[in-house]
Amino acid sequence: ARVYGVRGEYTEAGALARTALDSAVVLGDEQGQADSLNILGIVYWHTGEYDNALEFYNRSLAIYRTWGTMSREIADVLSNLGLIYTTLGIYDTALEHCLESLTAREILGDQRGIASSLVNIGNIYLQKEDPREALEFYLKALGFQQEVGDKDGMGYTLGNIAAIYLELGNTEAAIGHIYTCLELARQTGARRMEGYVFFLFGKAFEQQEKDEDALEMYTQSLEIGREIGYGSGEAAGLHAAGLVLIRQQQLQEACVYLLGALAIMEKMQHKVATYDIHYLLASVYEELHEPALAL
Repeated sequence: ARVYGVRGEYTEAGALARTALDSAVVLGDEQGQADSLNILGIVYWHTGEYDNALEFYNRSLAIYRTWGTMSREIADVLSNLGLIYTTLGIYDTALEHCLESLTAREILGDQRGIASSLVNIGNIYLQKEDPREALEFYLKALGFQQEVGDKDGMGYTLGNIAAIYLELGNTEAAIGHIYTCLELARQTGARRMEGYVFFLFGKAFEQQEKDEDALEMYTQSLEIGREIGYGSGEAAGLHAAGLVLIRQQQLQEACVYLLGALAIMEKMQHKVATYDIHYLLASVYEELHEPALAL
């Protein structure tokens, strides 16, 4: 089941995990039950069924905790719970889980895991619109990633740092980090990271008032997201392109992009992004004098 999950074959992973769970219950195998519940949490998380994911993760965590010792499984489940709560916009609960995961990984001496937890905490602060606090955690994470030679992790963290520099208006510093991120993406063949790089270039071009270049970058980003089945990446590119088109007063075309982003975010139950896009679409429809659609 775990192998199918890693491959992204979630239907097969879920079926096998349920069979394994049933067998573990019959045998009284607590380790098997916890591991099967954990895999089901992973399956539901990646298919966007967050309520089910939370249920199965919490059931697995309860069993892992009964053993009285810290483990990688506990740290990973706490981390994944934090990620789900971040997606749902429940930031205080997300932060609580990610901080506990960080403590667990420090106890275990798991440097890659420590870096991952630091990045997740940075992401929460970024979502809470506290970029300077987020930057502090990203820089700490980058130090651990450099120490263990984690090029994939370094790429994403450098991208996040670049995003903060863009938000703070330091476009020159951001572009330097984006080029480093692109180099790492191409060294490792990380298509998802490459899509993120194009998205960041789009943001940088926007700050330089180069809208056509920005649209080209966003298009490349969303196409990579669509190609690899990464919904969040595709939706981010569609949303960003829609905003540029609104600024250019290409309102009908902007709606097409925004509706595409909305469909993905609704499917993923991303409540914050869904609300933001609904609000944006309403304002565009009002400008187009289509009040029925604005409702």
